[in-house]
Amino acid sequence: MNHKPNTLPTIGLIGLGNLGNPMAVSAISNGYKMVVHSLDKNEAANLIALGAQWVDTPAEVGASSDVVITVLPTPKHVREVMIGNGGVLEKMKRDTTFIDMSTSSVDIANEIKTLADPRGIAVLEAPVSFLAKAPIGASRT
Repeated sequence: MNHKPNTLPTIGLIGLGNLGNPMAVSAISNGYKMVVHSLDKNEAANLIALGAQWVDTPAEVGASSDVVITVLPTPKHVREVMIGNGGVLEKMKRDTTFIDMSTSSVDIANEIKTLADPRGIAVLEAPVSFLAKAPIGASRT
């Protein structure tokens, strides 16, 4: 049997509620290594059981991931997690990517991008929404 090393990027996900948790399940199911954090570690129990790595702070997600995704409730949360004191952006490496899938604001997105660009970190805004009752694997927009 020929075993190839996993060359997929490590994905860090912050926010494991109704949107983030199913996204992480899907990524793990497709062979991605996941590093996860949320306010409540219990939200990650199913992901840890599937092989995700729990870290205690959002900044640790940034330090351990090739791609960092946030799925947070408000723009204020995104700003605090990414560029607040001890924020994720501070720990991200050059040539990594930040994707905000929260419903955020243009001002905060631009502020993060302004700080990320000189550090060689790509920034994408990709807000998503779906009904909380939708099954895992359902279409999301």
